[in-house]
Amino acid sequence: QTYPNQFSRLPDELLLSSGWRRISKYCHFSNKPIPDGVPFFHSKQRIHPQGGYYFLLAAAVGMVRPIDVEPLTMDTLIVLQTDYPSQCDNAPEPLISDPSIWILVDKF
Repeated sequence: QTYPNQFSRLPDELLLSSGWRRISKYCHFSNKPIPDGVPFFHSKQRIHPQGGYYFLLAAAVGMVRPIDVEPLTMDTLIVLQTDYPSQCDNAPEPLISDPSIWILVDKF
């Protein structure tokens, strides 16, 4: 152990690997993490300025319960523009005007 004193003071739930979640994606609009197993959308193409995909947390557009999750529509893109105007201003225009640009990921 590199830091035995600090390690010994951690709560038990942090000492177990089951208490940790790996976060590899963040919603480009809400800036919230997208944990494994949580429904999200990603752009069909790698159009992010850094060469990657855009990610959108389903809950960021009101799809909180699993039964609510469905492919994006123009209505949900309007919700996105209303709730995250500055992020939408900075995103490529097709992402906020064409729901077919997005792919739903809800099977894990």
